[in-house]
Amino acid sequence: MCPNAFHISCIPPKARFHELALLCHEHAQSYKLPDLDMKNSLQAEVEADADIKLEKLRRSMISHDSNTAKTPFHGGTINSFFPICQPAPVKKMIQNANYDKRSFFFKLPNDFREVVHSKPSSYKHIHSLRYNPDSKPKRRPPNENGLCNCKPVPLDSVEVACGESCLNALLMIECVGDENSKKINPYTNCKCGPSCGNRKLSRKEVAKCRPKRENGKGWGLMAMEDLGKGQLVQEYVGEVINEKEKRNRLDDWTLNNPHDTNFYVMQLEPGWYIDAREKGNLSRYINHSCDPNCRLVPVNVAGYMRVAVMSVRDIQAGEFFSYDYQFDTKQDDRFVCRCGSDNCRGTMKGGSHQTVTVKKTSAQLKNEGKAKVERDRKFLQQIAKDEISRLNLVGQFVPGEPIDGSNTVSSGPQEKDKDYVRNHRIFLWRNVIIGANFNSRHYRWKTKLQKLKDK
Repeated sequence: MCPNAFHISCIPPKARFHELALLCHEHAQSYKLPDLDMKNSLQAEVEADADIKLEKLRRSMISHDSNTAKTPFHGGTINSFFPICQPAPVKKMIQNANYDKRSFFFKLPNDFREVVHSKPSSYKHIHSLRYNPDSKPKRRPPNENGLCNCKPVPLDSVEVACGESCLNALLMIECVGDENSKKINPYTNCKCGPSCGNRKLSRKEVAKCRPKRENGKGWGLMAMEDLGKGQLVQEYVGEVINEKEKRNRLDDWTLNNPHDTNFYVMQLEPGWYIDAREKGNLSRYINHSCDPNCRLVPVNVAGYMRVAVMSVRDIQAGEFFSYDYQFDTKQDDRFVCRCGSDNCRGTMKGGSHQTVTVKKTSAQLKNEGKAKVERDRKFLQQIAKDEISRLNLVGQFVPGEPIDGSNTVSSGPQEKDKDYVRNHRIFLWRNVIIGANFNSRHYRWKTKLQKLKDK
């Protein structure tokens, strides 16, 4: 099923094999080993007369002229084979006088390798993040700023509402709903509706692209159309897992795939990660570069965080997408970078606290300043309102009475209020206790409650 070969002591733990075939860990659960006749098996014959059998096999497969050596598959020459267990090229090994021709048995046809690697690795294509119902990030509360200040535009207009100056776009929040859905959806933060231009993730307005082999990097993702700066390329989707599950998956993959450096785990938010190895979309093919043409942008969509791959410059059709992986790892040698850019640092290692600085225009900075002033003004107004309400509830003097010290809250109802209380039937005046002896009241009620419990 794949061009993998192992020494008997190097076979991964989850692989299944016998003398006829081997199924690696990726195919062991999906395919069945061919049936084996133990009475007439090759192993039994070899054990009975191993030396004679091996000598005949060597004579039939390898002639004295190495250039016309036949293959055990379809009669090709040694040049049609590639070494799996031997690192040196076949021709150099043939020219070497000490070349052991038995190593020829550890080769497979080149065409078999090309057929297997002519298609990308299999995965389940999904269009959105997949959450575990029993373990998922908490939804963030709605934005307190309310609706953005953008105005709707006609659908047939060239202009688009909610552009770079939109308050939600500046805060990395996607617009949701319209002014008619504010009472229904608490996450509604825009009144522009269909004319809004800040809903690319929700509408899946991604670039046209396709997987293709990228020189020296395996499979990559190539643009099929010209893209401008700041456009959405893809959304990075996969399975959302927590820290413990991430560690278990990485440990299991390292054990069974020690030479596979493909990495599909990305941080979504603190404590939560996206794993696109088994389930994902085309974004999983985007390779690393120290001088990338894309960057990752976390976006809040209706309370859930999502990761958008955005272009940082103009991208031509036929160009491969890339972004800086910035791996948080101590294994620099394992993740070697060969992007070939002028500023290549030689490793994909970055840092968990590294951030990408984005240059903003004067208009964006001005709008951010206005938005901050407006938020601060609303905050101060709310503080003042809460202060007035608090003073009315727990102030020293009775609300509405002159502040002359004659009528305090602690003094209780006054005799001058007796007729008003009786006429309006507010309460029974005989139950009034004048004064501020709260300790005696508390003791009396505590005694009554204790008696009720004893009964």
